[in-house]
Amino acid sequence: WELAPPRTHKSLRDALRTSVPTAALVGGMAIGLLSVFSDLVGARGSGTSILLAVTITYQYYETFKREARTGRMADMFDQLAQKTM
Repeated sequence: WELAPPRTHKSLRDALRTSVPTAALVGGMAIGLLSVFSDLVGARGSGTSILLAVTITYQYYETFKREARTGRMADMFDQLAQKTM
């Protein structure tokens, strides 16, 4: 699924110069819509605090997933798998 046809850039700097502003704009709009929606719905806390809670939770999820693939968590899962077999 592509939003736009692929472009050929002369350098990484040119590619980033076109991609980063678009990504920042879309991300900012998504955050703004989330904040406005949560305020309109009357969620407990403000939209910003809900966004902060979701961001922290997702960061923990990513860290856990990365640790599960490599490191101590992988060893723990291997040990659990051997015990259940």
